[in-house]
Amino acid sequence: MTAPDAIDADARRPLSGTGRIAKLAAPRSARILRRNRVLEAIGLKSRSSVCWVAAPAGYGKTTAVIDYLESVEAPHVWFRIDEGDQDIARFFQYLAQSLASPAVGNLPVFGVEYVEQPKEFARRFFRAYFARLKPGTILVLDDLHDADTPEFRAVLSVMFRELPDTVRCICVSRTLPHDELGDLVLKGQVAVIDRSALEFSTSEARDFVKLRSKNGALPVDVEAARGWAIGLVLLADHGSAVGPDETSGAAAGGQNALSDVLGRHFFLSLPAADQDMLLKLNLLPEISTELADVMIGSGEAGKLLDRLYQRQLLVTRTENSRDVFHLHDLLRDFLDRRFAQRVTAEEQKSLKQRAAKVLADAGLYDEAIHLALQAEDWDQASGLMLSRAEAVLAQGHRTTFTEWVGRLPEAFMNGWHFYWLGVAHMPNDAAAEHWLSKAWHAFGEADDQRGLCLTVSRAVLVKTDSWRTYEGLSAWTRRAFEIIERGLPELPSEEAMLVRIGMVRALNFGDDYYRNSPAGQALETELLERLTRNPEHDPSGLRLLASETLIEHSVSVMRGRSVHQGRRQRCRGFDRQGGAALGPRHVAGRVWCQERPLLPV
Repeated sequence: MTAPDAIDADARRPLSGTGRIAKLAAPRSARILRRNRVLEAIGLKSRSSVCWVAAPAGYGKTTAVIDYLESVEAPHVWFRIDEGDQDIARFFQYLAQSLASPAVGNLPVFGVEYVEQPKEFARRFFRAYFARLKPGTILVLDDLHDADTPEFRAVLSVMFRELPDTVRCICVSRTLPHDELGDLVLKGQVAVIDRSALEFSTSEARDFVKLRSKNGALPVDVEAARGWAIGLVLLADHGSAVGPDETSGAAAGGQNALSDVLGRHFFLSLPAADQDMLLKLNLLPEISTELADVMIGSGEAGKLLDRLYQRQLLVTRTENSRDVFHLHDLLRDFLDRRFAQRVTAEEQKSLKQRAAKVLADAGLYDEAIHLALQAEDWDQASGLMLSRAEAVLAQGHRTTFTEWVGRLPEAFMNGWHFYWLGVAHMPNDAAAEHWLSKAWHAFGEADDQRGLCLTVSRAVLVKTDSWRTYEGLSAWTRRAFEIIERGLPELPSEEAMLVRIGMVRALNFGDDYYRNSPAGQALETELLERLTRNPEHDPSGLRLLASETLIEHSVSVMRGRSVHQGRRQRCRGFDRQGGAALGPRHVAGRVWCQERPLLPV
């Protein structure tokens, strides 16, 4: 290896990525060894459109990709996968944020209408997304193993198939490509770089230890590290055998040997106060200097992270901020186990509650909810869930929300939890009605008129949108009529519009008495005026739904008067026992009767 191959790189050199948060920013190391053969391998493999870098923890996968981006100076997007991306709506949301802000608003949004067809949405999204990337851009997906689910792999498969010639993709994972990508591997469109290519040769290992070692003159047995990057880091700092133990499976990710290595050569070498701080800081998913100091309650936490970064002890900075630190996955895994083994259960809960509050105060609500649930701080978790419910579901994160609430004991749930679960399940009218029914009863016991209005409106909308059945709709329309006669309460602007849409929809399925009642006519007039007044203040989705509902209402009134005035009969398509209707609501022309709607004629 020649002298130019060894580079002492300062973290202040920015890469050209667009990341603004740690998830979208490449971690930077202050001192890396440039290995030209590895860079050439990545460059060669990435010509296949997708380069898949696969090796166990600690083999320098991410570092190699970072160095490659620096060497080619190409525009790039860095995306660090985590467990939250198993909710594919969240994955699409953050990927959209990786673009320059003017382009984000034009990308498709993963709403509830796409829940049952994620692949179709993925095709639309990736075509629009790739069209907005500069030619020559490299998209890096780091830590792919953290979202290893069939649904996510299916989306990944669509992404690779939609990848244009002008964009390359580098994937970093502890695992090889799964069967979903088998045909792309066989065709050469996905090329793999495995552990054998990343292992340090003897000469590379010596140069690396020399670069890092405080006293390069000391003889070090680099063979002991067996080509393992993290082993070489610890070997350079401590000068003893720290390679992965093949017999215990460490080279393949075995935990016992890795814990022993990190315990002996890193964690236990720190002062007790630093050890304690690291255990607490590891609870934070993103560790900024400010958050670290708040969590510890002093200014020492940020200083500790900076010291470890300067010593390159498994701590890196993100490319876009010198105040946000990233702990190596191996270190996080070790600290997780150490925390579980050495900290009492009561103290674990207390620290997680504190971390949740720190995150919530910093506006990191989703991360705070995760920790509050771990701490069994049900009150804090419950409150945060409700504060986030509308925004999370609007972004399409149904899976995330249902998992959150699913971990809450029912004793800590109220009508609003049930209501938002109903909203989350609206693509499935039976499941939605189950939760909305629970919400109705809970709101009734609490005499919550706002909750009752919203629940009835949602239930009527989901039942009338159903392609399967209107069974049970009559119970919800009766409840709606009772509320209409009683008078609607004061509601926030968007909620007021949603409620009026649902109530007018209920009138469409009622008899002439309710449609022509003063209260029913007043409701129709209010909704019509709302559409014509300050239209820019209302979401386009609600305006479209309101327009459709008013058109249907007009059709029902006109046909009810001209065809069925004075007649009382049950509609075709319903059995005599109040069974299911046949056909969807979306057909424009309906014939209406006193009690139930007729099928289209």
